[in-house]
Amino acid sequence: MRYFRHLLFFLLLIAMPAFDIHAQIHQVEYIDKFNINEDTTLLSFSPLISKNQTTSSNKFAPFITDYDEVTELIPDSIKLCVDFATTLWGKRISAKFPIKILIQWDNNIPNSGETKVIVNYYGDGLDNPLIPTALYKQNSTTPLDYDEHYDMTISINKNTNWDCSFDSTLTTTNKNLPTILLRSIAIGLGFGANLTENRGQILLKSVNHSLFNTLVFTNSGDSLINQTPRTQRMKDFCTNNLGDVYVKTNDDNYKLYTPSIFEKDRSLVFMQSQNSLMFYGLKEGEKRFTIDFVTEDIINKLGWETSNPPLFSIHSIDIDSTGICSGYQLHTFEIVSNEIATGEWSFWLPNLNNEYIQINSQANSSSFTIFPLQNENSYKKDCNGDIIGIIKCRATYNGQEYTADYYVTLELKPIINDIIIKEIVNQENGQLCDLYFDVYYYGANYLEMSIEREYSVSTRNRYIYEPYIAHIKAENIYRSVYSWIDIIASNSYGTDVKTIEISPDGEYISPEILNICFEGEYDYDTDSYLDRALLILDVTAPQSMQSFFVQGTDLYVEPKDSCQFTWMYEPGYEELSPNTYRIILHNMDMGRYIRLSYIDKSNKRHPYKLIYTTDYAKQSDTKVKTLDAKKLDYDSVLMISLSGEIIYEGNDINLCKQFPSGLYILKLIKKNNIKTIKCRL
Repeated sequence: MRYFRHLLFFLLLIAMPAFDIHAQIHQVEYIDKFNINEDTTLLSFSPLISKNQTTSSNKFAPFITDYDEVTELIPDSIKLCVDFATTLWGKRISAKFPIKILIQWDNNIPNSGETKVIVNYYGDGLDNPLIPTALYKQNSTTPLDYDEHYDMTISINKNTNWDCSFDSTLTTTNKNLPTILLRSIAIGLGFGANLTENRGQILLKSVNHSLFNTLVFTNSGDSLINQTPRTQRMKDFCTNNLGDVYVKTNDDNYKLYTPSIFEKDRSLVFMQSQNSLMFYGLKEGEKRFTIDFVTEDIINKLGWETSNPPLFSIHSIDIDSTGICSGYQLHTFEIVSNEIATGEWSFWLPNLNNEYIQINSQANSSSFTIFPLQNENSYKKDCNGDIIGIIKCRATYNGQEYTADYYVTLELKPIINDIIIKEIVNQENGQLCDLYFDVYYYGANYLEMSIEREYSVSTRNRYIYEPYIAHIKAENIYRSVYSWIDIIASNSYGTDVKTIEISPDGEYISPEILNICFEGEYDYDTDSYLDRALLILDVTAPQSMQSFFVQGTDLYVEPKDSCQFTWMYEPGYEELSPNTYRIILHNMDMGRYIRLSYIDKSNKRHPYKLIYTTDYAKQSDTKVKTLDAKKLDYDSVLMISLSGEIIYEGNDINLCKQFPSGLYILKLIKKNNIKTIKCRL
């Protein structure tokens, strides 16, 4: 009965007409902090869970995060932790409209708090419970003015020595920011009772009970919303004198923290169970990178879960239930229903402000196809380097409109965002040094580090299994010669490489490649380029440059397996402008690693980043035909994307022109002979 009563409150509230918008918003403040760790032997750690275990094609909530940087810039490491927390929560709840968060970098948080969360609640001015605005707008037919209001404001104490790591290293005094941000967002979504204490009396922080309060009861059946603030019975309820206090169900895992002396911002806000993300006793040094079942269950019962099953759903022909797939391939979706056969489809992607925009649409169809991504850098990526797209379908049945969504996680090539050099430390012998630096990256599960030095043909390789931010120490670097450190991020879609150069005087620089272009005719039957394919490099070099030097590997021999380049020479070059040059390398193909360097006037070699030709070869858009059906001789045709997906099969090539402009492969079939061409629409 208690759960149905809370649902009735919620349904009544969202049906109420809106009056004064400013009178409807009530702000409730919470402070969170770590407990001092007095026992160094007991530290809790819940590791990152595989993306496949946390992602679903039928559950997603978009977040929009703004940063208050009027007086001071917020470090990138802090922003990455925020991105991680919103990404993870976005996979555990369902929301149609974005949840808006303001992040502040604060040095004035009360009670020595680590974070302060101000939650905006909606109230109807009557006796109904307050609902977090983030939740209210998902169901209400009366919109709020969200140009003026965030759903929550999270202030982060800038005086705290934050630990922004995601590895398993536990240090007793560290305060892990991703962990406490997951808790802060839970509070902003409605977790925790809105109670406080004043002169020994327990009262509400706002005009009414919150939605969370309606789920709170004792094992004797007494409920929190039936207590009168400032009374002894309210105090007895909140300090365990009326029995253990639970939220949602009387299971020990759902028991709330109710000490004998009421604690502000902790009593009836946090949980008694040590297994919970919302455990009241979170200690310094602990790391929790997962959202436990109980926390997620409580949040969903507030109203974040999907209610009634839809009349129809969307199924992908080539993607499993996670919705995870390649962003470089074509994917097809279809309606699953006994009542509905066709619908109006649309595909949406988030722009760089994380606002969803429509990419394409199709009407009156039982299926829908999305094409390989164009201009992937135009869209917002999450902390995993993925783009979350939404497939929408709208259909009518018996005069009533129904909708269904499918959330697709588009995986992409990895990106190394930044490398920050911390320091160079000389070893005691004076001949060697160690370099400390941080690498910000996404889209890969690990990094590879390769160290090479001047006058040596061998390299030292090492793997770093530290997600998002890798804290790296490159050891035993010779001070007397130039050394080069390659940082390589790889996944099944490609590779990103950045190079650090350390000179004998201890400086570190990175010569820049402005543009890489691969020109050649590709034979898709043999999966290779024809002779005389070109790799064109536009680079910068200082005035001290006197020549260039190139090294390369044989086809498909990776440096991590064979640490020696097999060929080298000095290529010609053209000066495009002062300090800018063009180098053209001949007889190229896929599967080669190329290292270009410039030689200065003292004959020192300065390398550019390592190039893997496969990453650029198939991006080539030169020497292609423009599609002209009248000039093509064929009986039937296969139209294929550059990623290898069959887009069209039939005998009317004019139908191919309905697809988005770009490059495609045509296999023209005539009397069992196949001619392959690359064409442009």
